[in-house]
Amino acid sequence: MQMVTLGTLSLSGEAGVLAMRRKLLAVAQRLGASTSKATRLAAAASDHAKDVTRTTALEVLVGLSGSASAQELCVDFTATYPGADTLLCLGWDRVEPLVDGQRRGWRACCKIDPIVMADPAISWCQAVIAEQGVEELVEALHANNHALQMAKEAEEGVRARLSLLLGAAPVVVYSFRAGGDFAPTFVSDSIQGMLGYRTGEYLENADFWRSCVHPDDLAGVEAEQVQLFRTGQHLAEYRFRKKDGSYCWVSDEQHLTRDSEGHPLEVVGSWSNIDTRKAAEQAFQAAQVELEKANEAKSAFLANMSHEIRTPMNAVIGLSHLALKADPSPRLRDYLIKIKSSGQHLLGIINEILDFSKIEAGKLSIENVEFDLDKVLENVGNLISEKAEEKGLELIFDIEPSINSTHLRGDPLRLGQILINFCNNAVKFTEEGDVVIKGRVLEASEDSLLVEFSVSDTGIGMTEAQVGRLFQAFEQADTSTTRKYGGTGLGLAISKRLAELMGGEVGVTSELGKGSTFWFTSRLGKGSAALRPSLLRSDLRGRRLLIIDDNSSARTVLSSMLMDMTFVVDEAASGEEGIEKVRQAAKRSEPYEIIFVDWQMPNLDGMETSKRILALPDLSISPHLVMVTAYGREDVLKQAEEEGLENVLIKPVTSSTLFDTIVAILHAHPEATGHAQVAPSFEIDRTRGTRVLLVEDNEINQEVAIGLLEDAAIQVDVAENGEIAVRMAQENDYDAVLMDMQMPVMDGIEATRAIRSNPRLQNLPIIAMTANAMAADREKCLKAGMNDHVSKPIDPDQLFSVLLRWTERRNDEATLESLLGS
Repeated sequence: MQMVTLGTLSLSGEAGVLAMRRKLLAVAQRLGASTSKATRLAAAASDHAKDVTRTTALEVLVGLSGSASAQELCVDFTATYPGADTLLCLGWDRVEPLVDGQRRGWRACCKIDPIVMADPAISWCQAVIAEQGVEELVEALHANNHALQMAKEAEEGVRARLSLLLGAAPVVVYSFRAGGDFAPTFVSDSIQGMLGYRTGEYLENADFWRSCVHPDDLAGVEAEQVQLFRTGQHLAEYRFRKKDGSYCWVSDEQHLTRDSEGHPLEVVGSWSNIDTRKAAEQAFQAAQVELEKANEAKSAFLANMSHEIRTPMNAVIGLSHLALKADPSPRLRDYLIKIKSSGQHLLGIINEILDFSKIEAGKLSIENVEFDLDKVLENVGNLISEKAEEKGLELIFDIEPSINSTHLRGDPLRLGQILINFCNNAVKFTEEGDVVIKGRVLEASEDSLLVEFSVSDTGIGMTEAQVGRLFQAFEQADTSTTRKYGGTGLGLAISKRLAELMGGEVGVTSELGKGSTFWFTSRLGKGSAALRPSLLRSDLRGRRLLIIDDNSSARTVLSSMLMDMTFVVDEAASGEEGIEKVRQAAKRSEPYEIIFVDWQMPNLDGMETSKRILALPDLSISPHLVMVTAYGREDVLKQAEEEGLENVLIKPVTSSTLFDTIVAILHAHPEATGHAQVAPSFEIDRTRGTRVLLVEDNEINQEVAIGLLEDAAIQVDVAENGEIAVRMAQENDYDAVLMDMQMPVMDGIEATRAIRSNPRLQNLPIIAMTANAMAADREKCLKAGMNDHVSKPIDPDQLFSVLLRWTERRNDEATLESLLGS
């Protein structure tokens, strides 16, 4: 059905309704309606419109609808109103609800005589609907005035609300011109509450701000304010004078507004009172000063304690080193190595105390050097095995071969420190079973490995609540006064921080009554140095070995190591089974060349099993027997030697000690041996004839140093204090001076300054050799004029390396001077 729009009327008052009535009457008559009919429909529409416009505006659409044979005049009233259909029906032929897209309301229709859609009558009707009479102009004016009044009232309401909000806000909002005289343009009423000034005092005084800023702050704030015009914003903190003459700290935040052409227009800012924050900052700074003083006092105490402990430790480690050079028996060598290793561990404990202090101060650092993981594990085993032996525990290393395939880069001391701590805890809380140390690669890249190390035990385990208290300083799982196990809990806190510094994390899983697994990860670099070959030479590969051990975990780990070396390995879970495997292998003409026998097994122990194997008839090849035991007691070693066993391996077994043992038995020669190095790691001819002045007041330390130096063919003179050293240095020619720091009469620092005051001794190498191991001590030595620093307990390799560096440099310089002089 075709619809032709004649026009639209917007009604909001009585004048518009009257105009609509007049227009509908004229249009209806022009379209052929009788006067009476046109009057009725116009009146009905008018009555309906009056009712609607009392509460809301009304839009009226007038149009023609229908075909050439049947047409209607239609008026759409787009506003729903109760009872509208009743009023409209009084004058219109048909009334129906209007639902046309978004339009809702009523449609009233009246039949008219058919006309042609192009008839001039339509244009005439459209013109009538569109024209504006006086009534409509008056109504539009009234509507506009009403809108303006409403807008004004709304603006005044917003202003009142804004003023109320700004007055209640804890800041003062202000503005001023961004050019010319920079005159103030606005300030919120809150200025009186915060600063004591009336708004007029700010608005009427262009110099108000400059007169109130503290004189000491004004120049700096004005100098910084130029960035407001560069960046459009600025934040400053300064002191501001209040009305009563006192000063308060304010935070001043400013924003620059610009006009449409980008020219600065106005600056809008806010002042906030920050007295409370400034007072807190000052209190914090004062507390920081006190904390620094406390840290300095603690550092001084720790440095002194470190010195006092390191002095006797130098004797323990140094004399052990010298004793190892005296060609002791294998058993005594083992004891001395363990004494030396334990001394170094005690040294590690001292360092641990220093570490915790550094952790608190945020100054703990991690080394990044190449190292052999097996050496770290051997040290862990040496320190833990005796404790495990006392409780009858099996200590097992289970390390992925890929970890040992190359040298690693990282901090071996810290790595071992965490493992030793975890292992000590595992042994402490385990009464029977085993302790397993595992190593697994979690991620591998071209230049690094993310390795997870774990220590699992079969001990008492922990509850979730106990686990939650771990890894905090001075916290233990059991905090009761009747607790069975000692310890401070400091080790786990340090382990956590060390793991984080090595690019990893720590954690624990535990089940009460079943045991615990402590783990940590570490990001380790791949080293460039070649490891000793993990495989034997080709003529030794494929040889047959047998493992006899009742502990399945121990068998599995040892078997895995041997198979990685390309041996053919069989296992037996008891002495009886092992003897039978030896017998059957001989019958097949596939004899075992080496048999590893555990010492403690049920029914047949390792000694009896070994006897019976050696007594077997018809063995074409007598196997080499190696006792594997967690018990390093002298009676076990002696009995093994008497029974014809060729070697004894002390658990936990590392791949390198296993390799060395096999090579020794089969008379092969690896590229490196596992013996403790006690001879100098350089050609003695490089130090032969060197003359050194040793300045040391402690007799035992003198003995240790003299023993080390004389073994390197170095001539040694001794001075008991700094005063004697100064005199001897002036009277004799020395290649170097080894100087202790803490001595009676004259300390090392003062003695060094006195030596340096002599022009002839300006270039004499002076090397600090002291138990003061703090970084500040090294700086103090260098500042006094010393050339280098070696800390006690003395590491022989480090000592000779430093000595060679300075004595050879001095000799080179002397040679050059001689050549230039000639």
